[in-house]
Amino acid sequence: MILRRALSVLLLLCLMALGAPSHAAEPRLVPMAVLADPQGTESIASISTPTRSGDFVPVTRGFSAGYTRTVHWLRLELAPPDSTTNLALLEIHPPFLDDLRLYLPDPGVPGTFVEKITGDRYPFGLRDYPYRGFAFHVELPAGQPVTAYLRLETSSSSVLVANLWRAGDFYTAEVREYAFLGLYYGILLTIFAINVWHGLWREDRAFRLYLFLVGSSIVLFSGANGLVAQFIADDWPMVGDQATSMGSLLVFVASAWFYRQALTITPQTTPVIVWVYRLAQWLPLLCLPLPLFGLYPETMQVLVPLQLAVAVCGLWRSLRLWHAAKTGSQFMALAHAFTLFGGATVSLALMGLIPSGWWILHSYQIGNLATLLTLNLALVATLRARENERVLALQKAAASDEALLAERRARKEQSRFMAMLSHEIKTPLAMIEAATDSLRDLSTDTRAPVLLRYDRIQLGVTRIDQIIDQLLRQDRLSDSGLQLRRQPTDLRRLCLESCGDARLHLHLTEAAMLDVDGELIAIAINNLLENALKYSPPDSPVELMLELDGEYIQIDVMDRGPGVPESIRERIFDRYVRADEVGHIPGAGLGLNLVRRICRLHEGEVTYSPRSGGGACFYMRLPRTPSAIQTQGNKEKFA
Repeated sequence: MILRRALSVLLLLCLMALGAPSHAAEPRLVPMAVLADPQGTESIASISTPTRSGDFVPVTRGFSAGYTRTVHWLRLELAPPDSTTNLALLEIHPPFLDDLRLYLPDPGVPGTFVEKITGDRYPFGLRDYPYRGFAFHVELPAGQPVTAYLRLETSSSSVLVANLWRAGDFYTAEVREYAFLGLYYGILLTIFAINVWHGLWREDRAFRLYLFLVGSSIVLFSGANGLVAQFIADDWPMVGDQATSMGSLLVFVASAWFYRQALTITPQTTPVIVWVYRLAQWLPLLCLPLPLFGLYPETMQVLVPLQLAVAVCGLWRSLRLWHAAKTGSQFMALAHAFTLFGGATVSLALMGLIPSGWWILHSYQIGNLATLLTLNLALVATLRARENERVLALQKAAASDEALLAERRARKEQSRFMAMLSHEIKTPLAMIEAATDSLRDLSTDTRAPVLLRYDRIQLGVTRIDQIIDQLLRQDRLSDSGLQLRRQPTDLRRLCLESCGDARLHLHLTEAAMLDVDGELIAIAINNLLENALKYSPPDSPVELMLELDGEYIQIDVMDRGPGVPESIRERIFDRYVRADEVGHIPGAGLGLNLVRRICRLHEGEVTYSPRSGGGACFYMRLPRTPSAIQTQGNKEKFA
């Protein structure tokens, strides 16, 4: 909350400060006319002759020719700021112009000119006046206007705004201008420092890309505003000259990269515009060496329209996310609006499509600062939403752990109850079974009805005993904390040990070693065999087959019983499911459910299919190589 309020205050201060006029008094805009010199062969002598006057084209407000290498000659009509002084300062912007040569009439030798050379490719100490832009002392004799000429040659955009000041007014405006620039860079550095101090960049890629974008913007505008040339590399003009070029390319890379991350621009979400963002990210990166070879104008002729296209696509995407109620998307939409507000106007001026001016030259960095502040608000909103989600997730996890603990307590209590119940039931059952055997042995009555009653008592005891055993097994496998006790097990041996009936026909492979819980697998095999023997006619065989099937070992149990009715085939492995036709056969409907649970604990599966010619086939498939999760002994839950 504190960070968000601080950023809101900074945004308000920025808009108030940079939206206000940057000069204490209004300067006089210098009327200009331009003459193009494509070959660069003209000289002050050739263009200042009266016969060439008609070759100059008047320029309204500021001059803008776009990204071109053409030399331009500007004719300047310098009128005194007022009638009280003949000393003035000629201010030229922007600060990233390479080579400027001002020709002022020489009052001592009529028809000749005094040349003053400056530009960002010359050491700062050679400038006529120590200013971040370009300023020339001009003396206007007797308050009379004079005609001066300015030769412009640059490898960046050929844009130019010229103002004529009274010397005292310029000094006052200069102080205020540097104060505003101090506020501007103070805000940028504060944003950068807050995000570094917060440390989120260590964990979140979006914050790292945002820091990259802020840092690139500082490099760009430090060079474009002439501060690198004045305060950082005054004796190395090439550093200040390349700071603008490299900074602009880095901003292009950083913004495309950041927006791809923040707006989730992926082939899955935006299959079309993702290619625009990829091009906008990698093409400027590949073009980074080109300004060193003087190819900056050609590079920007391609990249500036591409960046405008990216801004339009980003605005569309952020509006879509806003419509979908994605957190922070409203700030993303506002950030793109600021980008288009500042970037579109300056791009049109830099490309020579509209006249330049003070506001146009500064609109991009004003819009960029508003964009960066708004993006930070978007990141903060996203961070807060993520933190809320994390808190909710922790609360849900705590509630889930509590519920799981309560469930385990209940299961332990249930297990104790089942153990007690089985003991209390099995003891009288054993007494009943023993008494029945004794009565059978002591009785001399061999009539069939009497023997039948003994058999029914024995059958009832056996049925109750089997149900209790199945319930105990079910209780063990229902334990959510159950872990497999894997160890190398010979499945062929388990099958042989399960062969206790003459009706069983075995078809076993020779090698069937597997890392399984042998006790559980034995229960599963026995349950399948017991079902097959129980439901098959007394004289029909039951087939038990063990075979290797690629990455699996398969155990098949096949019988010639009635099979599973079609009405319950889809539910045959659920709890307590039995066919109505077999109600006379002992069972609780838990055996097959236990088989499925055991198979799934081992990452396998059991399936059923009717047997050709009548009967049932059950196929139990177990993977020969358990997954890493199971190998590490992680706990699994099955419904």
